[in-house]
Amino acid sequence: MYEIDDNEELMIMAGAFYPNYFTSTNIDLQEAVRMCNGKDFRNTVQLRNFPREEGVLYTQKICDMFKVCSKLVKASFQDTKCFVEFNSSQVTSGVNLGVYLAVQMRLLSIPLRIKRYNAKITYQKLKRHKQLKSISSSTLSQTLDTTRSK
Repeated sequence: MYEIDDNEELMIMAGAFYPNYFTSTNIDLQEAVRMCNGKDFRNTVQLRNFPREEGVLYTQKICDMFKVCSKLVKASFQDTKCFVEFNSSQVTSGVNLGVYLAVQMRLLSIPLRIKRYNAKITYQKLKRHKQLKSISSSTLSQTLDTTRSK
């Protein structure tokens, strides 16, 4: 799927979907929402065991992997979890088609592989990401302050 560079090691997320995403037991609606970090559980799958704080570096690659399930894919992170949301309006048996296809990928044991950056590159990329996030936040704050003062 992706070529591996000398500066990278392979990170494999095979079977990374939350086990028993669909269960036959009754799950409280609040519990389902909590498990999906407040996301709509009918449109979301969860990947686990990402290195803490590094997930944002792989957002685009994750979205690209799930484009086979839906063209409208969004990834977000909390701690070591990644939440992949499918924004397609196609529904199969009350479940978003993207979620259905992602779960089928898991059931078929289709491995998900992403190149993991080495420690030095990870540090540099995270530092740059935090700088960009800081600049973006301060620009938004200044825009809001300017708007309020008018």
